[in-house]
Amino acid sequence: ITPPKTARSRRAVVLTPQAVTALDRHRLRQDQDRARLGAAWEDRDLVFTTAVGGLLGAHVKSCGNSLQEGGSDGQAAVPSMVVG
Repeated sequence: ITPPKTARSRRAVVLTPQAVTALDRHRLRQDQDRARLGAAWEDRDLVFTTAVGGLLGAHVKSCGNSLQEGGSDGQAAVPSMVVG
């Protein structure tokens, strides 16, 4: 992963409170995985990773949007990643 090529490519993204909650929950799950796997966890400071913290490959497809609205409670859900 490399930084954006130009300063114009770098931008802030405004997240909804639901998106922030979903990402917080995702981080907690990753923290649990990191603790469980110990030295086997590949700490690359990524948000979406393989089961051991590694970089997702090009064979991974995401659901159109980064976050999609979840259940009837209005909570956002982190999209599932499908290996194809």
